[in-house]
Amino acid sequence: MTLEAFRRLVREQFGPDMERATPQNVREFLDRMQQELDTTPPGGPYELSEGETSYEAILRTFFSEILDAPRDQALIQLWMLGLELAFADLHDTIEEEISPLFRPWEET
Repeated sequence: MTLEAFRRLVREQFGPDMERATPQNVREFLDRMQQELDTTPPGGPYELSEGETSYEAILRTFFSEILDAPRDQALIQLWMLGLELAFADLHDTIEEEISPLFRPWEET
């Protein structure tokens, strides 16, 4: 996928300034994009060849490989990672802020 095609998809989904982005539609978009960008043939075997055993090592491998990826693919992957991290953090923040509202029901 080219960066321009990806830009069009993002703007169609979220609006020109990302004004329609919500934690839910961000998650749906990222899941759909992962499926579209997956290079495994449909119905073919999916092989996990991750040799790393820690989260930090997996991140190091990802960022090392992204440096050698074609420009458009690298930008798309990094943008999607940033979007996921930003909205995952937002979801956690919102959950912390509103959870006290539900405590009276949890106690019964």
